[in-house]
Amino acid sequence: MTEGPAPDRATTLGGYEILYQIKAGGMGEVLLARRRGPSGFERLAAVKTIRAELRAQEHLRRMFLDEAQLLARLSHPCIAQIYDFGEDQGTLFLAMEYVAGVPFRDLIARRVLPAQVSARAMADALRGLHAAHELTDLGGQALAVVHRDVSPDNLMLTFEGQVKVLDFGIALMRGRQAPVTELGTIKGKPPYLSPEQIKNQPIDRRTDIFAAGVVLHEMLTSERLFGGDSLLAVARAIEMDPIAPPSERAGPLPPGLDEAVMSALERDPAERWPTALGFARALDAAAAGGETLGDFAGRVLFLERERHREWLGEVLSAVGTRLSLPRGRPSGVMTAQAFAGTERDEPRATATRPRVKRPRRGLAVLVVAASALAALTVVLWAIRLTRGGGEAGPADAAPAITAAVLPPPDAAPPPLPPTPVDSAPAPPRKTPGRGHKRPAPPPIAKPPQPAEEKDPGTITVTVLSGSYADVAIDGKPVPGGTPIHKKAIAAGPHEVVLTDPASGKVRYRKTVTIEPGKLAKVNAP
Repeated sequence: MTEGPAPDRATTLGGYEILYQIKAGGMGEVLLARRRGPSGFERLAAVKTIRAELRAQEHLRRMFLDEAQLLARLSHPCIAQIYDFGEDQGTLFLAMEYVAGVPFRDLIARRVLPAQVSARAMADALRGLHAAHELTDLGGQALAVVHRDVSPDNLMLTFEGQVKVLDFGIALMRGRQAPVTELGTIKGKPPYLSPEQIKNQPIDRRTDIFAAGVVLHEMLTSERLFGGDSLLAVARAIEMDPIAPPSERAGPLPPGLDEAVMSALERDPAERWPTALGFARALDAAAAGGETLGDFAGRVLFLERERHREWLGEVLSAVGTRLSLPRGRPSGVMTAQAFAGTERDEPRATATRPRVKRPRRGLAVLVVAASALAALTVVLWAIRLTRGGGEAGPADAAPAITAAVLPPPDAAPPPLPPTPVDSAPAPPRKTPGRGHKRPAPPPIAKPPQPAEEKDPGTITVTVLSGSYADVAIDGKPVPGGTPIHKKAIAAGPHEVVLTDPASGKVRYRKTVTIEPGKLAKVNAP
């Protein structure tokens, strides 16, 4: 990936003043821009463009238009808002909400996510997805939107604790201009594809629900759910590998969280949560009483937030040239990774990036101090090994990295990392080697049950319209209302009654016969 010469800062596009090149890639650029108006009005935006030589390729142009059309109709706090769309001097551009924060991918890598925070964050993302799934055209006809690329890279937590769903660039919807995916090709990131995507079968909103389940499983365990050294290996894992509840790797979780995740990860779409909203409500119940996302972001992301403010101040005060960085996101939304490298990918120097002048003496002292600290660490470990210390236990391990984002090369030295979530060190994880199967957990002895309940069935109750309803089975209210997912129930006939929560009127009534060991479904209109 190469970048062209940085244009003059006064360059505008569609009335937006271009400030900074967040990313330059194969498709085009993502630019930080500013819109000014009367009486001091000012708003930042992320402007997405298509490269001039690609505008003649009709399918790429149509994909860009599809994304703009979809985002223009979406209005939800958990989806990045679109401000403007147009063409200026032959350049197509899409101006979107400028969002500053950290992608879920970084939070997973840093192992800083408590279970209830993970559940709460995913519940917000699911509400954004549900808004997209429920989207209709101006005539009220469903557009059948499927994001198709739900992954930790496209879900983001802002510095204020808001969740944003990003990048609808390959979303599937009715009436799209770009052609539907050709037979034999797959859209999306392989580890987060659903089994029906792998098999090239028809997909709907439940594909996004499966991907959200994979992401949440990784948020809870800090481990990749489906892995492999090739696309074929990943595909086989998605189709065939046993899926263990997240608690088997993460330890005890809040009640109901295991069940909610595993219902999202059902390989048969008919067995999954029918709507993202139903999945979100189950996660709300599991997250009850936990830390708010705002408090979590303030506690864990304060370092990135301060660096971002410093960086943004430098960009807005720069004169004469536009800064450029080789890293960024294809989503068109600014993140912490767009202005700082990580341990995995440090920023490389570029000739077009002006450096902020800082005292050389302080920088030299910092380098010497860092070198001395590294040398001291090596000496201490050498002494320990000489004395026969053996393998390091949890108490001897290096502290967990709680700030994975590094500053720009000229940034001031960061403060000490925040205190880890738990004071006690986590037990070492034992990951099975390649080719070895994880031993199955010992069977749990179940208490004897009455003869008539030895082999109960299960029941699922949903409202196809997505609206909420109170539920009573055999005259007994079921806490939480719809949706009910695989509730164990004795075999035999049962009356299911759905009532409107506001008026108390009966909306639906049906007698269902539960067969031993089988699932009965009640799908109310």
